[in-house]
Amino acid sequence: MGAWGTGLYSDDFALDVKIDLLSAIKGNIKMDKIDRAMLLKMMDDDQDQETQNQAVDLAKKDENIEFWIQPDGYKYSWDNCARVIIEKKDKELAAQKSITADDFTIKNLLPVKQELLKFKDIHKGKRCFIVATGPSLRVQDLDKLHENGEICISMNRIFNIFDKTQWRPDYYMIGDMEMIEDLSEQIADLKLPYKFVATEPKSYWKNPKSKGSIPYKLLLRGYIHNTPQFSANVERGVCHGTNITYLCIQLAVYMGFSKIYLLGVDFNYTPNVYDAANHFEGCDTPQNRIRLNPIYPEKVQLSYEVAKQYCDREQIHVYNATRGGKLEVYDRVDFDTLF
Repeated sequence: MGAWGTGLYSDDFALDVKIDLLSAIKGNIKMDKIDRAMLLKMMDDDQDQETQNQAVDLAKKDENIEFWIQPDGYKYSWDNCARVIIEKKDKELAAQKSITADDFTIKNLLPVKQELLKFKDIHKGKRCFIVATGPSLRVQDLDKLHENGEICISMNRIFNIFDKTQWRPDYYMIGDMEMIEDLSEQIADLKLPYKFVATEPKSYWKNPKSKGSIPYKLLLRGYIHNTPQFSANVERGVCHGTNITYLCIQLAVYMGFSKIYLLGVDFNYTPNVYDAANHFEGCDTPQNRIRLNPIYPEKVQLSYEVAKQYCDREQIHVYNATRGGKLEVYDRVDFDTLF
């Protein structure tokens, strides 16, 4: 691939457009004469790094900062759009509805999901359990949570264990678009108090039964300098971290919990994402096979570290109560000693 990407100019743009872009990067042409859509194509993470960097350098000249906040239809350019925003000086950002460069959710610019506001600090000072779907998850532990009336947040295909226990999560969360598509009917039919479902795919929200779900904006490309961001403003968006547990931690923090216990977070993946050993028994069967994305353990690890840094700063304690597993980012606690 060349510096401008294979075939990038072959159909839609003439050679003089490329020349104009090069001139603009050098400061000879004003930003208002440049096609922003063209820059977004150049910022796509499939382009070579030189092309991406050239587009970012030019976009930084744009005074319309709001345009570069996760523009619709260009999600694979959002990492580079974040570079445009994060490197703006506070003085420049002050003119844009008082946003600050260290808040990736760009509060006061991303729209508020009104349905989420009522959950802000709703459990302030309390403890909760985030129940994941790892192979160490035991029905007996779920029964213990049920018997003690613990507040729980769970995720994804946790409902495949419901036939073995009376336990049910107080809050359910799912964010992967393909998983939402594949499990659309099951999610819509879940009889749970609160179901948080990402706004994409839109096909889910066309189902009349989805009215019982609560939409949230998933910031799919929520990275700055390859580091996942942590959203303190869930009503405006939840930052992606390549795993659903990371999203649940953001939700728990937003709800005001001061102690968060992780259960069933084994962090011990096999290379094959469809290997049943990656989840609790019965989670994945030939009858309920769904599409799964590749697992990137190093990115998952980084997201957990980011969550710990945020929670430590806010004096929120996150503990790993998982039986076994390889997650050592958080202090370990023995699940059986918590009751």
